[in-house]
Amino acid sequence: DDKVTFPLCGLNLSPSSSLYDLYACVCHVGGVSAGHYTAYTQHPRTGEWHYYNDDFVTKQLPQEDDYSNAYILFYKKRGTDIKNEDFNAKLISLNSENLS
Repeated sequence: DDKVTFPLCGLNLSPSSSLYDLYACVCHVGGVSAGHYTAYTQHPRTGEWHYYNDDFVTKQLPQEDDYSNAYILFYKKRGTDIKNEDFNAKLISLNSENLS
């Protein structure tokens, strides 16, 4: 149950000169056989953070209290934003493949 500290922006994995920014975090409270998951995600266009907990979503930055519950952290390399057109085309392609 150690507290995990992680940056929202500018994760530095030296000796690489690249920086990484957090865009999602899955949190888990509980044990191996039972527990509860929540998540934070950053909207790719607006940059706003959202918190997901069961059936509700609220605008909220990741809270330091949840850092000890961080289970999976998702970072993207700075300067490699997904272009919405490309992303939407890939989603449509994946959906078409799943329907066939």
